Amino acid sequence: MKKNITFYLVSVSALLAWMAMIVLWISIPEELTLNISTTILSIVLLVSAILMRAKQFKVLTSSARFKAFSTNFFTAILVFAILSLINHLAFKNPIQWDVTASKSNTLTDQSKKVVKRIKKPLVANVFSPKANHNAIQKMLELYQLEKHDLEVKVYDPELKPELVQKYEVKTPVAVVWELGEKTEKVTEINELGLTNGLIRIGRDKLPKIYYDIGHGQSSLSEQSQVGREILRNYLVNSNYAIQESDTKRWSEIPSDADVLMIWGPKTDFMPNEINIIDQYLNNGGKLLIALDPDLNLDPVKELRKLLLTKGIVASNSLVIDTVNHVNGSNGTVPIAAKYAEDHVITKGFPGQVFFPLTGFVTLGAQAEGKELVLSTQYPAAWGEMNPREFSDGKVKFDEGQDIKGPVAFAVAAKIKTGGSVVFFANSTFIDNAYAKYASNHTLLLNSISWLTGDDEYISFDLPGLNNEPIFISSPQLGVIFYFSVILAPLALFALAVFNYRRRRVK
Repeated sequence: MKKNITFYLVSVSALLAWMAMIVLWISIPEELTLNISTTILSIVLLVSAILMRAKQFKVLTSSARFKAFSTNFFTAILVFAILSLINHLAFKNPIQWDVTASKSNTLTDQSKKVVKRIKKPLVANVFSPKANHNAIQKMLELYQLEKHDLEVKVYDPELKPELVQKYEVKTPVAVVWELGEKTEKVTEINELGLTNGLIRIGRDKLPKIYYDIGHGQSSLSEQSQVGREILRNYLVNSNYAIQESDTKRWSEIPSDADVLMIWGPKTDFMPNEINIIDQYLNNGGKLLIALDPDLNLDPVKELRKLLLTKGIVASNSLVIDTVNHVNGSNGTVPIAAKYAEDHVITKGFPGQVFFPLTGFVTLGAQAEGKELVLSTQYPAAWGEMNPREFSDGKVKFDEGQDIKGPVAFAVAAKIKTGGSVVFFANSTFIDNAYAKYASNHTLLLNSISWLTGDDEYISFDLPGLNNEPIFISSPQLGVIFYFSVILAPLALFALAVFNYRRRRVK
């Protein structure tokens, strides 16, 4: 009796273990340790049950019924193997038809072009809480349809701190593209963000930025509060090549310059420097520039004059914002109140940016562009044109002299005579002193991306979607659950038993 009970317990345990093994391999194939352990346990229990009834098993295997069963069983296994092979080939070479009117279930043509340009094997390392895994994987499957050797690896940041440190992941959700030895981190988890990340990592060469240090600017290697080592780190981590140089030593801008960066000069540029910058822009060059206001004098008059001829009107004055400013600054350190929603640099910009002692800028007839970042409206904010009011401590708006807000702290423009310019009316907002204010640096990095053409596919051709939500009530959810999970499987099982018994009767 005890032997029978033991046999039945082992048999039932073996059945449950095999069922659990199948479920685990299907649901969580990445958990190899658990799955392999369950598989070994299932085999051990099965073999144990057979050995406990070795004689009966031997008689059973010798019977005609078992031979017929084994023939049918192995036939089923063969059919299953063939279907599995077909399924594997289909999985590795998927084909998808998007029948939606908006084509919302496929990548845009621009994204497809970017993916097809990448010839080497690509890896997408996903870092997110488990609740987000499925949604992100579904999005990345669209990229796998275009690139079959794309490998997706999903990690929970809390369980893989060593990988979080390796890839320098600092947000709860991120995708790190990995192409050979190059990596590119994406925190905007949508088609736009993922594709822009592919554009950056798929470049044959790193865009080169020449950073001028010949006019009293802070160095990119300086670690003090007014240094810009943090900026260098951001640029290097974003896959830009940056070189410090002195425009006074040039006869022309180097031919490999993707962007010329003139950031907060303290002394003016000589005529030959003005000429080569002018020629650089006329030849289609890209200029990233920031000029700080100086109320005592204007140390960069010639540079402002050059910008004026290009349609960039950079005023040497201060912006006062009595509402939107850093506490304790009395309005002289304004916080950006509005961003241009129709320009790729600031569209959907996520954070706050402040500008310590900033001027303002407007666009003239020679430039076609957009005011990117603006102050609040008048009477809360204005451009103060009288420097004496600051020295007297009596700053107020003077009608006919000061400029009513909103005024712009930055502009991006295409110059009619050639070239592109992004201008900021303050340079210090990205100094080391503001390292913890990531939005300041993000705004600058977005500007560089626009200048270097990394946003060439940023205006996706997705049509507008008609938002027609479908609401399902609790009773309807119950019907769907019981029919699909319980009734349908039971009906199919009953049909299989009925056909089996019918064949036996015949």
